[in-house]
Order: sequence, then structure tokens, then C-alpha cells
Amino acid sequence: MADCKEFLSLYKTLGGQSNLTQQCCNYGEVSCTGSAIVSINLVNMNGTLPDFSKLPSLETLSISGKFGGSVETINNPKIQSLTLASQNVVGNISALGAYKSLIFLDLSKTNVTGTVPSLSLQQCRLTSTVCTDDTKVRDVCQVSKCTSDSTDSGLSVGAVVGIAVGCVAIIVFGLWLLLYRRKLKRTPTIVKSPPKTEMLPFMAYPNDSYIHVEQDIVLARSDSVIVDDDDMSSTVSLQSFTKSKFKTMESFYYALARHGLDSETIEHVRLIFFQEDIKPSQLPYMTDKKLRHLIKQLPVREKILRVINTDQ
Repeated sequence: MADCKEFLSLYKTLGGQSNLTQQCCNYGEVSCTGSAIVSINLVNMNGTLPDFSKLPSLETLSISGKFGGSVETINNPKIQSLTLASQNVVGNISALGAYKSLIFLDLSKTNVTGTVPSLSLQQCRLTSTVCTDDTKVRDVCQVSKCTSDSTDSGLSVGAVVGIAVGCVAIIVFGLWLLLYRRKLKRTPTIVKSPPKTEMLPFMAYPNDSYIHVEQDIVLARSDSVIVDDDDMSSTVSLQSFTKSKFKTMESFYYALARHGLDSETIEHVRLIFFQEDIKPSQLPYMTDKKLRHLIKQLPVREKILRVINTDQ
């Protein structure tokens, strides 16, 4: 009789008539085993879904109509068959995770959402608003697999797309950088040649007294130029010892032309001095010994030393 009293209360909550007697087991929509209610099948209900936890023997529950409420309020894990047919029913289907005896589930006409828990279902009809990662449940209920990236890790679809685009961009940039470095390795090294200029009229410089420079030892000497085949010593201007008489390398090349050196040889000397980065300030310290590794021809070396030492 306790179950019938509880049923009458639930029935009123669901919007049913209140003129039922205490003999609920004689009511066509209710099945009992002794005085315990084991099955409820109600139609055209328009109330609110109540709590069925006080019906411990209830195994089958089927309700249809326009009633509302949440699937979470049923609160009876002993139920083996559950059918709710109302678009006003909402809630998270994961609340049925404790219903380990549930073998039949029909929520296809509700608006429940969430992830279907791992249950031993044999028959199942669900709305498309739910999903599951349980392969067996997915096969029985014919629902889609939950997206792990958005459901489990908390990342939205936009975040996943952003990460994918970023990875592609990094890969493309890496390939471009690799190809660019290979291209640089294949590019031949170009030796820069000095700019060619027209030979301008040479400039005359006054002669001074000279000093003798030989193997970095400075000795006083008269104003004559010495070029010796043995030690290839040379003379430089005393004024040039501290400051070169040639303001630019071009003035030096003009002096070579004035002393009879042909243009082809001058261009050869220009290229060598350019590659060795010879500056005007270095010319007064130039000796035959230093010139030997640059210029092989002795007459050319003698001409260069003569210009350095006499064209003051």
C-alpha cells in the first residue's frame, strides 16, 4: 500500500486525475508484484517529472505527453527500462551513469544533452543532441562519437583549427628556410673587382730628403733611390714616414702611369692591391720583400718601389 500511496502523489505531480483509489495495482497503467509497483506506463501527462526514488521495486517506467522536467530528477537506479517522450524533458544524460541495470532506453523525443555513459544497453533510441565515446553504446544507440579535443581537453573547435593552421604554417616556413639555405650554398662566391676609372693627369709632388728602410730598421740616407737585387732595399721620403704622400690609391696609380707602366699592368696591380686591401698609408712601408708574394715580376716591383720612394 505504501507504493500505491507514493504513486498517487507522483501521478498528481505529472498532471494526472486525483480520483484514483488506493488500489493502484488495479489501474491499467500500473503493474504490481504483490503490493510492490514494478511497472508504470502513463500517457498524455502534462505536469512535471517527479522523483521516483521511493518506488524501490520499479523496473519499467514509460511516460509520454507534454510534461516537463529533468531526466536527473527520476533518481531510481533500479529501473531496467526507461521511456520518456516529451520535448519538454531536458537535463544531462550522464546522470544515468548509475543505472547499471538499464537495458532499454528511449529518450528520442526529448531534449536531453551530454555524453551517454557506459551502460549495458540492449536497445536504445536517443536524440542527436547526445554522443558517446563508448563503442558498444555507440553501436547500440546509433549516436555519434564525442569529439575528444573539445569535450575531454576543453579545447573549442576554433582552438583546434587554430592549432592546426599554426602547425602547417611552421612546416611551410621550415621548408622555405631549408630551400633558401641550400640555394645560398649553391651560389658561387664572386670576387669583387676594383672599379675602373679613367686615367687622369698625374700630379707632381716635391722631392724631400729620404730615409732608408730595410727589414723594419730606419737609417738616414741621401735623397737618392736605392734598389738592390740582393736585399731589395728601398728609400722612402722622410715626410712619408709619418704620412703618405698619396692621398688616394688612384693618385698612386696615376704616378705609375707617369713612370711608364702600361695600363694593363696597372690594372693588374690595382686588382691585387684591392684584394689585399692596401691603403695609401701603407705604401711608404712597402718593400720588395713584402711585394714578392703579391707581384712576381721584378721590373714591376722595382717600378712600384721607385714611384713610392721618388714621387714625393
